[in-house]
Amino acid sequence: MNRHRGRRMVIADPRVGVLKISGRFKLGDPDRFLRTVAMLLPVRAVRVGDTLEIRAAS
Repeated sequence: MNRHRGRRMVIADPRVGVLKISGRFKLGDPDRFLRTVAMLLPVRAVRVGDTLEIRAAS
């Protein structure tokens, strides 16, 4: 996804790094991907400067 998005996405929490997701996602719509992931997994996306950090939901 990072290749197709202007803003870089990083997994900022080791608890998120072990979660698994699979499926088909449109490369041209990374924001929708992040919304979908946040609905399916206990994660949230946080903007930090020019980066989106994917963290465990509190």
